[in-house]
Amino acid sequence: MHIDYVTVLILLIVFFSSMVRSAFGFGDALISMPLIGMLAGFKVATPLVGLCALVVGGVILFSSWDKKYFQITWRLIVGSLIGIPLGIFGFQV
Repeated sequence: MHIDYVTVLILLIVFFSSMVRSAFGFGDALISMPLIGMLAGFKVATPLVGLCALVVGGVILFSSWDKKYFQITWRLIVGSLIGIPLGIFGFQV
């Protein structure tokens, strides 16, 4: 079995960016998107970073489900539900 150095580098980048996200709460795409984009191209980096962010976010949510404060976060959810369509509409106009 032969693993090339690009695959190993991409795995290390994804690991490091996931560690940054789990430690600070953000930053995984900030780290991994430019580095993976340089190595494999942005057509590969975009879905890979999105999938990794979804998986890491799900694992973090599942592991700390009992520590979430939904009475506080409902404001962020309502603001996002209002702000995202307005932002998309603003970009189209």
